[in-house]
Amino acid sequence: PNTFYIHSLDGDGRIYKSTDGGINWTGTASTPPKDTTGFPIKWSQLRAAPGYGGSLWLANGNSGLYSSGNGGDGWTRHNDFSYVDLVGFGKSPNGGYPSVFVRGTAGGQTGLF
Repeated sequence: PNTFYIHSLDGDGRIYKSTDGGINWTGTASTPPKDTTGFPIKWSQLRAAPGYGGSLWLANGNSGLYSSGNGGDGWTRHNDFSYVDLVGFGKSPNGGYPSVFVRGTAGGQTGLF
């Protein structure tokens, strides 16, 4: 696999994609929302779902949790979360799309979900 993604926290906050092993980078069509506190995002975590090309998950601090099924060209906010700082994957119980785990705050409760 020669496709890589990176989230730039400087300037535009855009997701960049490389399809040639990191030699060249191109910005995706959309930019994930910025931190809702108005402060620059100092921490985010971008993860690609293993085995599912273009499926990205972004833990975006006070902006919450976002996912993209098209390599970052569009984003869906998962409204249950008011804060997320980590996202990871586990084995699916049915062998399909990996289970998604997050550390954050949902419904006023902070924990692992």
